[in-house]
Order: sequence, then structure tokens, then C-alpha cells
Amino acid sequence: MLHRLIVILAICSAGFSGILQGQTITVKASKNKVAEGEQFQLTYIVEGSLSDFKEPSLKDFIKLSGPNQSTSVQIINGTMSQTMSIYYFLAARKEGLYTIGPASATVNGKKTESPSIKIEVEEGNLGQSYNGNNYSQQQQVNPPNNTYGNNRQNYNRNSQEQNAAAAQPPSKDYFIRYSVDKTKAYVGEQIALSIKLYTRVEVRGPDDFSFPALDGFWKYDVPKTSQIKRSKETIDGVSYTVYVIFENFLFPQKSGTLTIDPASIKCRVLQPRPSSGNWWEDFMNSGMAQEVSVSLKTQKLEFDIQTLPEENKPVDFSGAVGQYTMKTEISREQLRTDEALNIKLTVSGNGNLKLMDAPRMEIPEQLELLEVKTTENVGVSSIGVSGSKVFDYPVVARMEGNSVVPATSFNYFDPEKKEYVALPTPDFKIKVEPGKAAEGPQVNNYNTPKQEVQVKEDIRHIKTGAVELAATSPVFGSPGFIIALILPALLFILLLVLKRRREKAQADVEGTRRRMAGKSAKQHLAAAEQSLKTAKHDTFYEEVLRAVHGYLTDKLQMQTGDFSHERIREALLERNAKNETIHALLEVVSACEYARYAPPAESNSPQQTFDKATACIETLESEIS
Repeated sequence: MLHRLIVILAICSAGFSGILQGQTITVKASKNKVAEGEQFQLTYIVEGSLSDFKEPSLKDFIKLSGPNQSTSVQIINGTMSQTMSIYYFLAARKEGLYTIGPASATVNGKKTESPSIKIEVEEGNLGQSYNGNNYSQQQQVNPPNNTYGNNRQNYNRNSQEQNAAAAQPPSKDYFIRYSVDKTKAYVGEQIALSIKLYTRVEVRGPDDFSFPALDGFWKYDVPKTSQIKRSKETIDGVSYTVYVIFENFLFPQKSGTLTIDPASIKCRVLQPRPSSGNWWEDFMNSGMAQEVSVSLKTQKLEFDIQTLPEENKPVDFSGAVGQYTMKTEISREQLRTDEALNIKLTVSGNGNLKLMDAPRMEIPEQLELLEVKTTENVGVSSIGVSGSKVFDYPVVARMEGNSVVPATSFNYFDPEKKEYVALPTPDFKIKVEPGKAAEGPQVNNYNTPKQEVQVKEDIRHIKTGAVELAATSPVFGSPGFIIALILPALLFILLLVLKRRREKAQADVEGTRRRMAGKSAKQHLAAAEQSLKTAKHDTFYEEVLRAVHGYLTDKLQMQTGDFSHERIREALLERNAKNETIHALLEVVSACEYARYAPPAESNSPQQTFDKATACIETLESEIS
């Protein structure tokens, strides 16, 4: 009986330990005892989906590098799992016993913390130490095992099969290659890049995957799936099973020869056992295979990136490259003074949509153009980066009369045609009629009937006799006279100051946007609340996300394509926002982004998201300097 109880407790403890382990961040140091100035490595490891990582205070150490990110991918029966590592290279400042506090993060949707770790710093020199002269050599320290890359994770995908040259594999039975759809492209042109594993034997892993940093490219990751993509290919008459390890789309940002260094992979392959020299052992082990760890490596990849041609280049070309179409709309063509209309340009297609600027539109002096609003709907799939970008031009009528908004065009470069393409808009003819304020006051004419005048009642007799006059103080020099003399001058000075402040505010466009950021966000939240009341959840989450993105754009001058969680965190920390507020705001963004793709039953409470978004905006208004 006691034996059975022990077994049951052991099983329960193991299961409970596994649960805790799935929610715990592991921390380790390459050395727990170092000398003053000696370099060591601090690593945080977690299995599963990691987000909102908050590093501990490292003020007692010199941060040489970090946070760097690396990932290990394991493929078992076609199912992929990953382990994320975040690591730092540090150097000890001075002698003492130091405790590095816990780091926190959201793992698989649950908040968790790592344990603390103690580092003992001794006087003297136990090993290589840090100084300004040898730092560049110390940067060559290898990253931790199971890395995807150093500082950036860039794994790439392609739809066509123009393969880059492969490294000489240790065996023709298994090797890896870069695969790209082109090696010669224009600046801003989309390039599909993937890494493939070719094998004729059973392969397990990969246990370690290292991908170099991309210099000179803007990248988009293809969303990962649990099932790895597998196919068959024949090379030189030999059939291989092909696994696509990673897929990305790249957009070169500069011309010249751009190089991507080799990627490497460690995995395990099953091979026949070699002869032991003993016939009996060889006979008994015949038909059995052994697992061997191998390292595979691609060759480096070079791209010839050409500048966009100057011939026939439009004056207002803003750098858009790809294939696009454009749709134009105007809300109305007849309105009164001080009323508004909206001109909408919708650009759709394939290419670097996030880097696209709004086309310039000339507005006649009778009209006033307010701030252009930009809305993105960009997605990444196995066929590339595509979607649409909407530009709203709000226009207010200031003077009556007929006016024309002249035609403009959206210009882009088509790399397939190798020429610039202009998508023109029509002329917008607008008729402005006088508003209510311009119609003038109405004069009413009333006819009063003639009435009989009563003497001594309606007309009084003129008084006769002496009249006594009382002496009064002179008006000149009196307080009322002085006030009446000074008041116009004070009012003139006040109006002049207000006028100059208004002109300064109008000239300071960014300052005005910062001041109005909170008000603009609340307007979007009010629209979101209205959508919530009418159960339009898709519109609700779009308005909340628009409120947050608009607030960050106006308040922090963030670019539209810069709304990654890490960039938002950095920008808010630079403006002295608190970590709690930043975390809450990122939860709102995640909830909105998730709700746009998740079924209604799986999404968070809309009311809770609305309340949290409202609280975050109000708190940031008081926190941001």
C-alpha cells in the first residue's frame, strides 16, 4: 500500500513539476564567480511563445551586448516546437556580491518571472577582462547554443525555386540551401528567401539553427504554422525530401552588393553502424542504425541591388515599388461654408505598402485641407506582402464659390515592366454655397396702430421756475476715465499676444498634434463605444486600435510601420512612461489584433478592452513628458 502511494505521489509531482516548468523562465550565467572587469554571459531560456519580456536591473554591470535573441527549433513527426533564449554579455564593475533580480514576461499567455541569480565579483583577474581596447574582440564570443541568430531573427520564405549555391555537404544524403526567387533586384523590390533541408535519410531536429543578421534589408516574417512544409525534389537524378525551415520576404533598402552570411544547422541523422571488428557484434547489430549529430552549413548569399532608374522618374515619386491599383472616392461635391467633405484614395496591391507615403494633393485657397489620415490593411502570406492602404483627405470649405481640386497621381515603380507607372485621380469639382452665418440678419417690420394721446397721462407739462444744479466731480482724471483710457491698450496687447501664440501653434504642427493627441484618441474611443453598443465588434476593435496607433503617432511621432510591441515599448520608456502602463497598453493592442482573427468566443471582453484602453490613454497623458 505504501509503495503504491509513493508511486502515485511521484507521478503527481512529476506532472505538477512539468506544469510549473512550462510557465517558468530559466536563468543561467556562464560564470557565477568573476573578476573585476571580466566578461560573462547571462541567459534567460523559456519554452513556448514569449512576449512582453522585461529585463531586470543591470546597473551594477557593464552591458557589452544585449538583449540578443535566439531560438531553438525542434521538428518531431512534422510538428515544430521552439525554445526562446534572451542573452546578454556583461562585465563586472567592482568587487562584491550582487543579486540580479527576476526578469518577467508573458509565456503562452501567462505572466511569469525568472528566479534571481547571484554573481560574485572578486578583486584581481580571473580571466579575460573588459576594456575599451579589446571590446571588439570580445564581441566574437559565440552566442548560446540553440540560436536562430544574433540580435535579429530573420527566417525567410519563397514561392519560386531559383536556388542559391549550396555549401559542400558532408554527405550527399543531407544538406541545406538558401532558396531565393531572385538575386538581382531593385531597391524596394520584394525578394522571397527561404532555407531548405534536403535529405534522403531520417533526420531528427534541428537541434540548433543559426541565421545571420540582415544588413540593408527590411523584412517581413511569414506566420509560422505547427506543420512544417514538406515536398519532394529531384537534383541530378536523385530524389530528396525537402523541409522548408524558415520563410521571409525581404525589401532591400540600399543599392550595391548586399551579402547574407551562411546559415548553419545542427541535427541528428540515422546511419548504419560501422563495423566493430567483432563478427558476432556485427551480426547481432546488423540492420540497426545509430544516431549521429551533424552540422550543416549554407554558402553565403549575394544580391546585386540596383538603384531605381532616374529616366522618367516622377517628381513626386515617394519610393513605392511593386504592382498596385488605386480607387478614388469623394463623399460629396456640394456643401456650405464651414462644412467638410472627404476625398479617399485606396491603394491596393503587392509590395512595400508599409513604406508608402500619401500622394500630394493640391487644394485651392477656398478650401482647407486638414491632417491626412492613413489606414493600413497589410498581410503576409506564402505568396508575398499584399493588402491595401487608405488615405483620407478631410477638406473644409472656407469660402463660397466653385472650385476644383486638380488631378494628382500615385506613382510607383513596376520591377516587372522596369518602368514608372502613374495612377491618376480625376479633377474634383466642388460647389460651395453660403452657410447660415453668411446669410445675414433678418429685419422685421412691424406696423403699430395709431393711438389717442392722453394729456397729463402720456405727455407731462414742462416744469417752470428755478432749477437747482448740484456740483459734480470732473470726469477728467477720475478712475473711470483712467480705466477707459488704459483698457483698450491692454485689450490690444492681449489680442496681439493671443494672435502670435496662435500663429506659433499653427506653425508648430508637431506640437499641435502632440497637444491634441489625447483628444483625438478619445474621439476614436467614443466611436468604438458606439460600435460596442450596437454589437459591431469588428468595427469596435478597429476603432480602439486606431485610437492607440493614432495617439502614438501624434504624441510620439512614431511612423505607421513602426508599431511593433518592442518599438512601442522603447518609445514610451524614452518618454518616462511606467512599465505597468506600457504593459497594459500592449495588452490592448494584442487583444485588438487577436480579435480581428479569432472567433468571437475566443476574443477578450470588448468592454474590458475598452475600459483598459481609456485608462491607458488617460494615464499616458499624465505620465509622458
